[in-house]
Amino acid sequence: MSYDPLSISNTVLDLAEERAIPLRCHDLQRIVYFAHGINLTKTGLPLVSGCFEAWRNGPVHPVIYLSFCRAGEDVIDFRASRQRTFSGLRSEVPPVTDRAAIDLLLRVVSPEIGGSPLHLSHLARAENAPWHHVVSRARETKSVSFRITNSCIIERFAFHKANAAEDGDDALVIDAPFSFQDFAGEIGVPA
Repeated sequence: MSYDPLSISNTVLDLAEERAIPLRCHDLQRIVYFAHGINLTKTGLPLVSGCFEAWRNGPVHPVIYLSFCRAGEDVIDFRASRQRTFSGLRSEVPPVTDRAAIDLLLRVVSPEIGGSPLHLSHLARAENAPWHHVVSRARETKSVSFRITNSCIIERFAFHKANAAEDGDDALVIDAPFSFQDFAGEIGVPA
Protein backbone atom coordinates (compact mmCIF):
# COMPACT_ATOMS: atom_id res chain seq x y z
CA MET A 1 0.00 0.00 0.00
CA SER A 2 1.32 3.43 -0.85
CA TYR A 3 0.69 6.47 1.32
CA ASP A 4 -0.11 10.08 0.65
CA PRO A 5 3.29 11.80 0.26
CA LEU A 6 2.06 14.61 2.52
CA SER A 7 1.13 12.17 5.30
CA ILE A 8 4.59 10.63 5.08
CA SER A 9 6.19 14.10 4.99
CA ASN A 10 4.29 15.28 8.05
CA THR A 11 5.29 12.09 9.90
CA VAL A 12 8.95 12.63 8.96
CA LEU A 13 8.74 16.22 10.22
CA ASP A 14 7.13 15.08 13.49
CA LEU A 15 9.82 12.42 14.03
CA ALA A 16 12.58 14.91 13.22
CA GLU A 17 11.10 17.46 15.61
CA GLU A 18 10.97 14.84 18.40
CA ARG A 19 14.69 14.24 17.80
CA ALA A 20 15.52 17.97 17.52
CA ILE A 21 16.58 17.59 13.88
CA PRO A 22 15.85 20.72 11.82
CA LEU A 23 14.78 19.87 8.27
CA ARG A 24 14.68 22.06 5.19
CA CYS A 25 12.65 21.25 2.09
CA HIS A 26 15.56 19.52 0.32
CA ASP A 27 16.32 17.44 3.45
CA LEU A 28 12.69 16.32 3.61
CA GLN A 29 12.71 15.40 -0.08
CA ARG A 30 15.82 13.23 0.33
CA ILE A 31 14.55 11.47 3.47
CA VAL A 32 11.22 10.61 1.84
CA TYR A 33 13.06 9.51 -1.32
CA PHE A 34 15.41 7.19 0.60
CA ALA A 35 12.55 5.76 2.69
CA HIS A 36 10.56 5.19 -0.52
CA GLY A 37 13.56 3.47 -2.14
CA ILE A 38 14.19 1.24 0.85
CA ASN A 39 10.53 0.24 0.98
CA LEU A 40 10.50 -0.48 -2.76
CA THR A 41 13.62 -2.63 -2.69
CA LYS A 42 12.57 -4.41 0.50
CA THR A 43 8.90 -5.11 -0.29
CA GLY A 44 8.42 -4.30 -3.97
CA LEU A 45 5.78 -1.76 -2.92
CA PRO A 46 6.01 2.03 -3.08
CA LEU A 47 5.94 3.95 0.20
CA VAL A 48 4.37 7.06 -1.34
CA SER A 49 1.92 7.51 -4.19
CA GLY A 50 2.89 9.55 -7.23
CA CYS A 51 6.45 9.65 -8.47
CA PHE A 52 9.76 11.33 -7.94
CA GLU A 53 11.34 13.42 -10.69
CA ALA A 54 14.96 14.15 -11.46
CA TRP A 55 15.29 17.87 -10.74
CA ARG A 56 18.53 19.85 -10.84
CA ASN A 57 19.66 19.06 -7.29
CA GLY A 58 18.31 15.55 -6.89
CA PRO A 59 15.09 13.53 -6.66
CA VAL A 60 11.99 15.64 -5.95
CA HIS A 61 8.41 14.60 -5.33
CA PRO A 62 6.35 17.44 -6.88
CA VAL A 63 3.50 17.12 -4.36
CA ILE A 64 5.94 17.49 -1.46
CA TYR A 65 7.67 20.39 -3.20
CA LEU A 66 4.42 22.30 -3.78
CA SER A 67 3.39 21.88 -0.16
CA PHE A 68 6.69 22.89 1.44
CA CYS A 69 8.41 25.23 -1.05
CA ARG A 70 7.18 28.29 0.83
CA ALA A 71 9.74 27.43 3.51
CA GLY A 72 12.45 28.28 0.97
CA GLU A 73 15.87 27.57 2.47
CA ASP A 74 14.53 27.91 6.01
CA VAL A 75 13.79 25.10 8.41
CA ILE A 76 10.24 23.79 7.89
CA ASP A 77 8.13 24.85 10.87
CA PHE A 78 4.68 23.87 9.59
CA ARG A 79 2.85 20.77 8.42
CA ALA A 80 1.21 20.14 5.07
CA SER A 81 -2.53 20.53 4.75
CA ARG A 82 -4.99 20.17 1.90
CA GLN A 83 -6.99 23.00 0.39
CA ARG A 84 -10.39 22.27 -1.08
CA THR A 85 -10.68 23.43 -4.66
CA PHE A 86 -14.04 25.19 -4.54
CA SER A 87 -14.38 26.33 -0.93
CA GLY A 88 -10.72 27.13 -0.32
CA LEU A 89 -11.04 25.57 3.13
CA ARG A 90 -7.96 23.86 4.48
CA SER A 91 -8.08 20.42 6.08
CA GLU A 92 -5.57 18.32 7.96
CA VAL A 93 -3.70 15.59 6.13
CA PRO A 94 -4.46 12.22 7.73
CA PRO A 95 -1.54 10.86 9.77
CA VAL A 96 0.33 7.65 8.96
CA THR A 97 -0.93 4.95 11.31
CA ASP A 98 0.72 1.87 9.81
CA ARG A 99 3.33 0.58 12.25
CA ALA A 100 5.65 -0.80 9.54
CA ALA A 101 5.77 2.57 7.74
CA ILE A 102 6.39 4.44 11.00
CA ASP A 103 9.15 1.97 11.97
CA LEU A 104 10.85 2.49 8.59
CA LEU A 105 10.68 6.27 8.97
CA LEU A 106 12.07 6.03 12.50
CA ARG A 107 15.09 4.19 11.11
CA VAL A 108 15.60 6.66 8.26
CA VAL A 109 15.25 9.89 10.26
CA SER A 110 18.61 9.97 12.00
CA PRO A 111 20.31 12.66 14.09
CA GLU A 112 23.19 12.83 11.60
CA ILE A 113 20.98 14.28 8.88
CA GLY A 114 20.44 17.78 10.29
CA GLY A 115 23.82 19.30 9.51
CA SER A 116 24.69 17.56 6.28
CA PRO A 117 22.47 18.59 3.36
CA LEU A 118 25.42 18.59 0.96
CA HIS A 119 26.28 14.99 1.77
CA LEU A 120 22.65 13.99 1.49
CA SER A 121 22.31 15.75 -1.86
CA HIS A 122 25.54 14.14 -3.09
CA LEU A 123 24.34 10.71 -2.02
CA ALA A 124 20.96 11.21 -3.74
CA ARG A 125 22.75 12.01 -7.02
CA ALA A 126 25.21 9.10 -6.85
CA GLU A 127 26.62 7.82 -10.12
CA ASN A 128 24.43 5.11 -11.72
CA ALA A 129 21.76 5.55 -9.03
CA PRO A 130 18.20 6.41 -10.19
CA TRP A 131 18.58 10.22 -10.42
CA HIS A 132 21.87 9.97 -12.32
CA HIS A 133 20.48 7.31 -14.66
CA VAL A 134 17.38 9.36 -15.56
CA VAL A 135 19.37 12.56 -16.14
CA SER A 136 21.99 10.74 -18.24
CA ARG A 137 19.34 9.00 -20.31
CA ALA A 138 17.48 12.26 -20.88
CA ARG A 139 20.67 13.93 -22.13
CA GLU A 140 21.46 11.04 -24.50
CA THR A 141 17.96 10.70 -25.94
CA LYS A 142 16.90 14.35 -25.74
CA SER A 143 13.99 13.16 -23.62
CA VAL A 144 11.75 15.61 -21.82
CA SER A 145 10.72 13.04 -19.21
CA PHE A 146 12.58 13.25 -15.95
CA ARG A 147 10.30 10.85 -14.08
CA ILE A 148 12.13 8.43 -11.80
CA THR A 149 9.99 5.32 -12.08
CA ASN A 150 9.62 2.81 -9.27
CA SER A 151 11.19 0.13 -11.48
CA CYS A 152 14.24 2.38 -11.99
CA ILE A 153 14.53 2.84 -8.22
CA ILE A 154 14.30 -0.91 -7.63
CA GLU A 155 16.96 -1.63 -10.28
CA ARG A 156 19.39 1.13 -9.30
CA PHE A 157 18.88 1.94 -5.62
CA ALA A 158 21.88 -0.17 -4.57
CA PHE A 159 24.17 2.26 -6.42
CA HIS A 160 23.63 4.77 -3.61
CA LYS A 161 25.65 2.55 -1.27
CA ALA A 162 28.22 1.59 -3.87
CA ASN A 163 28.88 5.23 -4.70
CA ALA A 164 29.08 6.31 -1.06
CA ALA A 165 31.52 3.51 -0.25
CA GLU A 166 33.73 4.19 -3.28
CA ASP A 167 33.97 7.88 -2.48
CA GLY A 168 36.53 7.14 0.20
CA ASP A 169 34.97 9.81 2.39
CA ASP A 170 33.98 8.14 5.67
CA ALA A 171 32.01 11.23 6.68
CA LEU A 172 29.77 10.76 3.65
CA VAL A 173 28.62 7.37 4.87
CA ILE A 174 28.30 8.55 8.46
CA ASP A 175 26.35 11.65 7.43
CA ALA A 176 24.01 9.72 5.15
CA PRO A 177 20.34 9.81 6.12
CA PHE A 178 20.70 6.32 7.54
CA SER A 179 23.41 3.75 7.92
CA PHE A 180 23.52 1.59 4.82
CA GLN A 181 24.86 -1.18 7.04
CA ASP A 182 21.48 -1.16 8.82
CA PHE A 183 19.65 -1.85 5.55
CA ALA A 184 22.29 -3.60 3.41
CA GLY A 185 20.95 -7.13 3.63
CA GLU A 186 17.38 -5.91 3.23
CA ILE A 187 17.97 -4.04 -0.02
CA GLY A 188 20.14 -6.63 -1.73
CA VAL A 189 23.51 -5.00 -1.12
CA PRO A 190 26.36 -6.74 0.71
CA ALA A 191 27.19 -4.97 3.99
